[in-house]
Amino acid sequence: MNPRPTQPPTPPHDPALSELLRSWKVDGSLPEGFTREVRHRIAREQTPDKPAAVGWLSALLQALSPLQRPAFAIAYVTAGILVGALSGSRHAQSRPTPPPGDPQVRYIASIDPYQMARSVTP
Repeated sequence: MNPRPTQPPTPPHDPALSELLRSWKVDGSLPEGFTREVRHRIAREQTPDKPAAVGWLSALLQALSPLQRPAFAIAYVTAGILVGALSGSRHAQSRPTPPPGDPQVRYIASIDPYQMARSVTP
């Protein structure tokens, strides 16, 4: 097998054919607006259809398309629920403990912690 493409054979030189081709003249004319339409189509093909940001977003979504399968969606939802539950648990554990002592002071502190500070201050 030859990796190089072969050139077609050169046709024999025919002087009569060469003279006939040189004397050939086209008598037809192009339709009205033909050149304008051709240039319009060329310009339309050369202009980008999308702005750069849309192209970037499209490329990003194309890259993430394998992640749109149901198995990945279930994993994402499960991870979101776990992160939310852990975050809520940590937030609940970080709440200050109620002040010891009088139930009225604890009640006031549970409603408005600033109110307790004002009632305790002399």
